[in-house]
Amino acid sequence: MALQVDALALQVDALVLQVDALALQVDALTLQVDALALQVKMWGSFRRLLCTPYQ
Repeated sequence: MALQVDALALQVDALVLQVDALALQVDALTLQVDALALQVKMWGSFRRLLCTPYQ
């Protein structure tokens, strides 16, 4: 019986680790989206700079 309890506890620990890993993946994806948004914004500024006639 004690071994079954230990095994269940290990399964719960593993599930918690999987949830943590998923949360980290979501965080990483969010950072990638933020980085892409910054690249798009920078490209827009750069393009505007290039396309603006010199006065």
